[in-house]
Amino acid sequence: NGEADKFIALRLKRIKNNVVIIWKEYTRKRNFVRFVLIGGEVRSQTGAYSLYFDHWRRVTLETQCRLLLQRVARGYIARCRRRFIRRLRAKATLIQSNTR
Repeated sequence: NGEADKFIALRLKRIKNNVVIIWKEYTRKRNFVRFVLIGGEVRSQTGAYSLYFDHWRRVTLETQCRLLLQRVARGYIARCRRRFIRRLRAKATLIQSNTR
């Protein structure tokens, strides 16, 4: 009976020990989940920054290409206009020389 009385007397201590073990396990799991969530948040932010950088790079390259194409187009239009004006002057000179 001494063993049974001792077992009953230590019941609260066993319950406290179990609570401490359960609490330690809970805090370990909670810390692990927090670590995983923080890691996921960092990865998602890094992914978002990567997407923002890709978007910025695409917009910048499109702008540069647009400016280059505009410059090329203006040069082409200017050369065509120069040829047209030269031909127009040549024709005007020819008409004037024929009428004199």
